[in-house]
Amino acid sequence: MEADLIEEIGRLLDYNSLRPTLPAGVIAAPQQNPARYTRQQLRSLLLGAGFSEVILPTFTAAEFAEPFGLKPSDHVRVANPLNSEQAFLRRSLIPGLVAAASRNAPSRETVRVFEFGTVFAPGPRGRAPEEEEKLAWVVVGTKAERLARGPIDLIAERFGLGRLDVRQRGSEAYFIAGQRVIARVQSLSPVVCATFKLRSAAATVVLDLPALIAARPGRQTFTLPSIHPHVERDLAFWLPTTVSYASVERALAKSSPLLATVVCLDVFEKGERRSVTVRLTYQASDRTLTSEEVDQLVAKATKTLVNTFHVEVRS
Repeated sequence: MEADLIEEIGRLLDYNSLRPTLPAGVIAAPQQNPARYTRQQLRSLLLGAGFSEVILPTFTAAEFAEPFGLKPSDHVRVANPLNSEQAFLRRSLIPGLVAAASRNAPSRETVRVFEFGTVFAPGPRGRAPEEEEKLAWVVVGTKAERLARGPIDLIAERFGLGRLDVRQRGSEAYFIAGQRVIARVQSLSPVVCATFKLRSAAATVVLDLPALIAARPGRQTFTLPSIHPHVERDLAFWLPTTVSYASVERALAKSSPLLATVVCLDVFEKGERRSVTVRLTYQASDRTLTSEEVDQLVAKATKTLVNTFHVEVRS
């Protein structure tokens, strides 16, 4: 053996005549896994927002998903199922999450659960099913849709996506980064809530992990926080229903470089109008803003909204 031969040569040359040398080698850095890193960040965000993670079965009954508009032909049939309730592979995470939330709803005022999982779709004839990893969460309780949308803003901020564009289509809202739909929010109909014996409102969110990873910028920049105090002002106005909230945020962001954040506090619709209340936070990096300066900045932001979207400021 090679080791024996080396040992024999060393013995013949005299071990004391050999100069000690540390072994050399190159330790390669581990290969990055964007999907795994993204899952870790998302899990941390959702747990911090008060959600609980669940792990649900992959097998399901096709009838279980019918209240959500999914037909048996949309599912992949298992060749040798254990029973009729496990005859298909799940096409969506939402039915299982809603069922899990309904089992916990009687003992909790608000239920918030999420799951990372794989969904399956029938592949081309003669080929394996198509698999796709998804993240979904469900909220049951008062103001369910608002609570369900909250983590999306946290995700956009953490991943450097900027202000997301929101497009409303009936009961569904699509959150778009660039040209990619990264999340879909839907309020469950009263019929679905009654099917699962939910006494409160419920909302669901499905996050497209590949789209989120693709939309994430390769490099993020950070700014040192200011040592000077910030000033908050609330602004309420009537907004036409044809104008998206994302466009309002973009217009406000351009109104002044001193505007640090814009947070939506309340939204409700009345007829053809929609009332929106936002909280504007102003902060300078080199000084403490005076009340007069902030009044002028708020007036400028209000004028921007009136001229751009023809909003009506509420008193």
